[in-house]
Amino acid sequence: MSAPQKGEKSTARMAVSPSQGDTGFQPVDSEITAKPESTARMAVSPSFTPFDKNADTQKTRRNLPHWQQAGCTYFVTFRLADSLPQLHLKAWQEERAIWLKLHPPPWATLVEDEYEQRFLDRIQDWLDAGYGSCALSQKPIQELVAGALGYFNGERYRLGDVVLMPNHVHVLVMPAEGFTLSSILHSWKSYSANQANRLLQRSGAFWMDENFDHIVRSMEQFRYFQEYIAQNPLKARLKPGQFLLQPGDTGFQPVKLKGR
Repeated sequence: MSAPQKGEKSTARMAVSPSQGDTGFQPVDSEITAKPESTARMAVSPSFTPFDKNADTQKTRRNLPHWQQAGCTYFVTFRLADSLPQLHLKAWQEERAIWLKLHPPPWATLVEDEYEQRFLDRIQDWLDAGYGSCALSQKPIQELVAGALGYFNGERYRLGDVVLMPNHVHVLVMPAEGFTLSSILHSWKSYSANQANRLLQRSGAFWMDENFDHIVRSMEQFRYFQEYIAQNPLKARLKPGQFLLQPGDTGFQPVKLKGR
């Protein structure tokens, strides 16, 4: 393969593919080679473009929908394969499976709010507790993942604010024309998984297969997600060196950490 390829609280949803397997994202053999001679920057305005309910929208789903629209920005979370305790995760999956049977989509806004509060917020709290190997707290792994995220910035996507937490990543990203969010995420995760396993002298799943993604609907939401990214290390009470916070390439000033 190639190299690395709530603001509006009531609508600030992160779509997740709640598959029951959670078998993990398997690394794919790949090597970073020199970029092609053509280094033309992507034809994307750095100005923020919100979701337009009247424009063409691609909707894909497993159990929950993922919305994609040309020119829009996404808030994405992905996590390490061992980032959640299996006992908690099993109970969470069972509870969620029952809830999903009682609440089949499409969902009204209030139902989406309930789903986020009962399930997604709990996952985030567990992630911030720092469970698992927390490989992303190691500087070589931080540099590897940050390099993968930035490798095609300006060509295949425009990268917004990023925070690498010990066991998960939050990022704002705007895909370029001709590139999908799913292909960008696959490229980031497959390459970084392969290389991280080599650095750590291990094998097997490095990333969890599922991602949490949300199409940003307004500038207010965009600022909310910037703030969330900036404050996540403080919320998790991390020390310098345990996380990596990077400003974005979206044309907007990053939110400053409070208390620093």
